[in-house]
Amino acid sequence: MLPHFTLPKFILCFCILPILSSAQQPEINKKWEVGIDLGFTRLFNYTQENITSSLDKEHLSGLLNGLSFGAELNYKLNRNHHIGLNFKGIITSEQTLGFDEKIISSVVFHDINRETIHLFYFGPSYTFNFPLKKTTVYAGTGGGIVFLRQVYKYTTSSEDEPRNISVTKIRGNRFGLYSKLGFNHHINPTLKFGLEVGFMYNDIRKIKYIYEEIEDYETTPLNPLIFDNLSVRLVLKKEISFKNIFKRKN
Repeated sequence: MLPHFTLPKFILCFCILPILSSAQQPEINKKWEVGIDLGFTRLFNYTQENITSSLDKEHLSGLLNGLSFGAELNYKLNRNHHIGLNFKGIITSEQTLGFDEKIISSVVFHDINRETIHLFYFGPSYTFNFPLKKTTVYAGTGGGIVFLRQVYKYTTSSEDEPRNISVTKIRGNRFGLYSKLGFNHHINPTLKFGLEVGFMYNDIRKIKYIYEEIEDYETTPLNPLIFDNLSVRLVLKKEISFKNIFKRKN
């Protein structure tokens, strides 16, 4: 794997080279393209420290599957080469019921914990398109910033005590990579619908803990939090022209 500090340079070169080569190709009517997507995702290597009990392992396993969504804006240099901006979001959540523990005679202590992970990616992209009649096969890559927003909510209650809720938030961000492979079916000359598989890699090395919106401190985990994931999404794309949008009607 490429050293981390060389990745931004690699992505920059990978995106610029097609732009330079496009100068040698025939001109076409350049258009913009917007897209939205929705699907499912799977985290591969995410783990937590001090996971020992079967309940903790079950909770962690439930966090690995989630929802993926996104949006993109692309500029068509020509029929094969597109550049643009990508936004991708991932949400996973798991609620675990703790053991009902009898403390004194009939007094029972209940606990519930819910953990939610939000990952947001934003950055430039390059896509190579291969048109086939009414279908387009494409592959793309990019590099950008991944933001981690994690919430851990712990709820305790008993027969004699009111419910008590404590919330811990985790924040972090770092450079990440994103790649995709998919195909679109042309519904009409400007509207496409298809299927896409995307892969995102990011390792968070510094995180900030926020307790009850008051205390916070930054720390470095013993091992980086790795959020590599694979998503399968349905994609809808629409070609637009900003000239037509801003053109005055007589």
